[in-house]
Amino acid sequence: MKVSFNTSPILNNQTTNSAKNCRPQATQTSFTGLSQIYDTFCHGVGKHFCRHIFDNKFIDRIAHTIRNSENAVKHFLAVGSVITSGMYMRQTLTNKKMDKDRRQTLAMNQLFTLILSTAGAYTLDSKLKNWWNKKHEQFMKLSDSGSAAWNEMEKRNEKIKNENAQINKDITAKVLSGEIKSDLQVNNREELNKIAKKFIKTDTNGYFAEKLADIGIQVPDAKDWKTLAKRVEEVIAEGSQSRNTEILKRIQAEDYVRKLIEPTLNIDQYLERYGKNHVFTNLEKLKIQSKGFGALRPILVFGFIYRFLVPLAVVKPTNYLCEKYLANKKAKEAAKQNSVQA
Repeated sequence: MKVSFNTSPILNNQTTNSAKNCRPQATQTSFTGLSQIYDTFCHGVGKHFCRHIFDNKFIDRIAHTIRNSENAVKHFLAVGSVITSGMYMRQTLTNKKMDKDRRQTLAMNQLFTLILSTAGAYTLDSKLKNWWNKKHEQFMKLSDSGSAAWNEMEKRNEKIKNENAQINKDITAKVLSGEIKSDLQVNNREELNKIAKKFIKTDTNGYFAEKLADIGIQVPDAKDWKTLAKRVEEVIAEGSQSRNTEILKRIQAEDYVRKLIEPTLNIDQYLERYGKNHVFTNLEKLKIQSKGFGALRPILVFGFIYRFLVPLAVVKPTNYLCEKYLANKKAKEAAKQNSVQA
């Protein structure tokens, strides 16, 4: 772009005089001192506060449970809300400025809000999962690199499914024929039903439903795991020893198969494992964008439920119930005191 300047004598004279009167600007001071104070503060909070909250066996068990979760962000949001609400409840129960009854009712209000928020957040997040995955695909395919990565992921998953189907077929035949001996054993019908229900509930590939169908145990909708589990429970309860042995054989085959098959990949897992095998432009940027979009759903859902919807929805009814409870309790105490004086 060509820029022209006004070079009138008046402007030139003013500029010359201003230049004579202006002193060189001092070098801008840095924020090194403020940064050190901030770092010290954060270090202190982490050492004396956060460390005591997160460095314990309870948090270790939670971390171990959710370590392989498809989206662990929602679990950490829930844990954070539990910790925050717990601190609020503790502060409420130890607040000497309120009487005991009001402290207890307010703490129960906070606990009820936490429970309802957690249940609502997980439920809504689960309902939105499939819809969000479609939006995730649309988001990734906005760029040529993202579209290529998604298509390659689908090819990889199709290959995994075909390999898993062959593994399922071969292993099932070998277990049923006795060529492979399974180490999974049960002692009674209760254990047999418990294991069968567990496999039905987690039958993401439909392999176990197929095995049960081979021996005549099936329902109109194989994806309706509750109905199928109930049907299996009925067969086990009424079945003979040979019939239950047939079910056990299918359970043993499914148990063996699940140890060998490879789960399909989501886009984040594919980029992490196979992204470098392909020429994707800005691979690291793709990873960040994909993970960010995946984490956005629970952040929005849990934030909306925990911080807005449930607190707004329950504050009036819970306050009303608390006031009714306190008024009723005071009325009973007053009636009891009047009867004693009489």
